[in-house]
Amino acid sequence: MNKLFAIILIIFSSINTSKSDLTIIIENIENNNGQIIVGIYNSEASFLKKPLIRKKARIVDNRVELIIKDIEYGEYAISIVHDENNNNKIDFHFYGPPSEKTAVSNNAKSTFGPPKWEAAKFLINKDVSSVNINM
Repeated sequence: MNKLFAIILIIFSSINTSKSDLTIIIENIENNNGQIIVGIYNSEASFLKKPLIRKKARIVDNRVELIIKDIEYGEYAISIVHDENNNNKIDFHFYGPPSEKTAVSNNAKSTFGPPKWEAAKFLINKDVSSVNINM
């Protein structure tokens, strides 16, 4: 019985969990007011609509470093909002565009609308992954 338990333990410990810790580094934030809201998306259909993961972080020295544990390998995109007034949402001008600073992974730019999934997506496929985003 102990031998069987040891074999099962060896098999399960050698299986690749296909997960990673994701470090998100956000730099060049205009000021330390408010907070940063991070949205992590795993599909084009959900991108900028319904995040898989939503986190808030405090800004220190115009920078944020956030670690998300145990993200499954795959394609993802990240959106960032500098929520300067701490109302937990992105604010918009009356004529449409955001009135608070925003950014997405790969520092993808928006042209005539929000950035596209194809420009913002990246692949997590190793034990540790890191993404740098400039505001």
